[in-house]
Amino acid sequence: MPHFSVPLDNAIKFTKPPNKKKIMTQRWSKLFFMHWQYPAADIQKLLPEGLFVDTYEGKAYVGIVSFVMSHIRPFGLPPIPRLSSSLELNLRTYVYDGNKNPGVWFFSLDASSPLLVWLARKLFHLPYFNADQKINFENDEIIFSSKRQKSNNANKLIFKPGQMRHFGKPGSLDFFLTSRYLLFSYHASKGKLYRGRIYHKPYELKPAKIAQYDTHLFSMDYLKPPVEKPCHVIYCDSVDVEIFELQQL
Repeated sequence: MPHFSVPLDNAIKFTKPPNKKKIMTQRWSKLFFMHWQYPAADIQKLLPEGLFVDTYEGKAYVGIVSFVMSHIRPFGLPPIPRLSSSLELNLRTYVYDGNKNPGVWFFSLDASSPLLVWLARKLFHLPYFNADQKINFENDEIIFSSKRQKSNNANKLIFKPGQMRHFGKPGSLDFFLTSRYLLFSYHASKGKLYRGRIYHKPYELKPAKIAQYDTHLFSMDYLKPPVEKPCHVIYCDSVDVEIFELQQL
């Protein structure tokens, strides 16, 4: 039986729809995940008080995730011009709070929509950055490029999704890395920690092959870039997402 930092039941309970009011809906598509094992102590140094590194079989992970956001709209309202779609590239790790609730901690989130960046910083206290981003398709490959504004480093991913679909079985590494229904954020000037809740149906995952990738996000976010290749790569075509109000911890 795999060893987790938190009881598996604590993760499974968040896979069910919450009895809360939605504030936003959106669709995530062309989701590509790359993960590396990473020293837990190095991650813990960058976390705010009240959050702890989550591990699988004693190993901590840091991941780069790229995807397309579309159909973005406040719940019950039509899409807002300049906010209904965006590309995103984020660097993330996995954490839990004092009540052993597992979630995601974002070191950074680069997005192509300036309005989305402003709103996410304002409403969710997330470290979003404006970036020049493109996604292209050549033959069976997906090419995702991102350059954070005021940065000299560009990040380019070229990958090819496979065909076989599967779901991340509870207790598996796929589940640990992708089935995350909580996000945590921190308002530095107020010294306050927050927790956000999302919901979507389980990812239909596919294998993927990498032709090219960059790890500049690590150094941009004060982490030592990995030397080795990613140890876990996975892809998902799309998922519809519901977002709920932020809660102060």
